[in-house]
Amino acid sequence: MKLIPITFLFTLFLVGCSTTDNSSSDDASDDPNNTDPISFTLLSETNTFPQLPQGMVQDAQNRPYFYVAMKAGGVVIYNDSAQQITSVSTANFDGLHVMNITQEANYLYVALGDFFNSSGSKAGLAIIDVSTPETPFVTDVWTTQTTLKGSAVVKVQDNYAYLGAMNQGVFVLNISDKNSISETSQFIPDPNFPTPNPNNIQEPNARGMDIKNNLLFLCYDAGGIRVLDITDRANVTEIGRYINENIDKQQAYNNILINGNLAYVGTDFCGMEILDISNPANPTRLSWLNPWDCGSNTNTWFNSEGHINQLGHDPSANLIFLSAGRSEMVIVDVSDSSNPVLVSTYGNVNNQKGVWGISLKGNKAHLLYITSVVPFVSTFAGIRVVEWQQN
Repeated sequence: MKLIPITFLFTLFLVGCSTTDNSSSDDASDDPNNTDPISFTLLSETNTFPQLPQGMVQDAQNRPYFYVAMKAGGVVIYNDSAQQITSVSTANFDGLHVMNITQEANYLYVALGDFFNSSGSKAGLAIIDVSTPETPFVTDVWTTQTTLKGSAVVKVQDNYAYLGAMNQGVFVLNISDKNSISETSQFIPDPNFPTPNPNNIQEPNARGMDIKNNLLFLCYDAGGIRVLDITDRANVTEIGRYINENIDKQQAYNNILINGNLAYVGTDFCGMEILDISNPANPTRLSWLNPWDCGSNTNTWFNSEGHINQLGHDPSANLIFLSAGRSEMVIVDVSDSSNPVLVSTYGNVNNQKGVWGISLKGNKAHLLYITSVVPFVSTFAGIRVVEWQQN
């Protein structure tokens, strides 16, 4: 049975309206009698409606700020108390929505173009100078000339940015001059794997990525994991690929996080896989955490209790934190990479609140909630800051 991957049918919607912040919730768990291996305390809750947070980064200079890609709301800057300091509107980005964000030194790099838009969108990259976070300013914006399917991710290495532009693959952009972004190349991985001649529903999309040395590991949605050699930025090549052959449903590889020779991969309603990438030409699976039994006939993309999208890693505690849709946050012990263990969850699958993104800072997890209709119903858009502690 083939399922429609998250990038095609994930439907956002707007409900209710509130701009109040609070620090109490029936989902917070700080009961001293709690026997869970991890306890949680909700520190703050910020309602961002009607804006929908897509991704965020903690300040790379260890200043007390974090930066949120807020879709139609542009880029929003918060202090560590989750109070909004300022924002940069989409008017500065040719009207394009902000879908992803990363930082290097005093610059933010934001992926532009709403990939949820069924009518399509240009893809683009903007650079924002946050030398003084209270007064950010845009140094340059680059966009495609034609309407594509928007963009989903951006990563930066040295003087280049790598923009994941859905079915248009990866744009390599020269960012050595922050005031003048230029295109170096574009690489579209072979779309005919694992399905030859895919239709528009089966078509792979560049969704998530991570970089190790001169290799870019791309989550190509229905097209599995692709390993790209970026040594020559003008001539990117694919040197390896991977897909879980034990799953007979259409898969959705959403995000990847690399630690040494290990890659932690979010595979949507199929959970998380850990890959050995010591031979990048042939990534091999060490383990597969499948909490929602994605292979069963009763569990589908439309009714699964979880959908993995973004990942965070606490190496000191050997824990991976996963944004998990209806299941909000899932925490996995990866001390033994051949046997990951789901040790704790935060949230309630029946509360109609779904998490899209996650970011870690110390023992705090920032959870990004969106409103949506499918594959899960979520009626809250905002940011929760949750403190966690191992019991």
